[in-house]
Amino acid sequence: MVCAAVLGAIVWNLITWVVRIPSSSSHAIIGGLMGPFVMKYGFSAINGRGVVLSVLMPLFTSPIMGFIIGYWLFSFSQHFLNGCSTHVKKPLQKLQIVTCTITNAFQGSNDAQKGMGIFGLLIMAQTGNDNFSLPSYIIFFSALTIALGLLIGGSRMIKSVGTKIYNVKALHSMSAQVSSLVVVVVASTLGFPVSGTQIVNSAIFGVGVADRPNAVGWLYAKDMLTAWLITIPASFALSSLFYWIIHLIGV
Repeated sequence: MVCAAVLGAIVWNLITWVVRIPSSSSHAIIGGLMGPFVMKYGFSAINGRGVVLSVLMPLFTSPIMGFIIGYWLFSFSQHFLNGCSTHVKKPLQKLQIVTCTITNAFQGSNDAQKGMGIFGLLIMAQTGNDNFSLPSYIIFFSALTIALGLLIGGSRMIKSVGTKIYNVKALHSMSAQVSSLVVVVVASTLGFPVSGTQIVNSAIFGVGVADRPNAVGWLYAKDMLTAWLITIPASFALSSLFYWIIHLIGV
């Protein structure tokens, strides 16, 4: 069941990667996890209240917060730096390295936990005990794979995020990163799973709207929003299909 869940999430992420649309791996793993369990036990196996309050609400409200904070932070920064010399660009670019590093670190503090949650589910299923600590090697390899994913991530996706939403410059980028950082830190502290992908992209939209609304890639936004909305049902369907195939061949 867990194998089918992970396969469903992976396949959906690969599909959206090929078509260059940023999707939420958080949404994908949630939809993927629900599919096999519903196939085997029915919808009564799903903790509806927990899914809505602890999963869906944070996932869908966090991008709104990213948009709002990005909008106001860029507006404030632009007003504060209005009339400053163009020499401020280089310090901003150096500061951006710091904000980018911290943002990615805290994004890993949320995203890596979801992968570790799968291992936790396996340990709980094997031992029957829900009071356990994850082995340190699982934590280490989860951190390592998150870091490797950042290093080998496709340039096509980077280009999509950096240009198709809005033509991002130094101040735009820093504002979006700080906005994303605030939302992710709050969510991680409260224990809510959120999508770093959605928050970053929404913050860029907020920055773009604050700067030049007409220059924002609204058509790309439509495709991205569609991908976000169908990710959970799509990964649910894929993981259900994988579970049916695995069950059919008797594994």
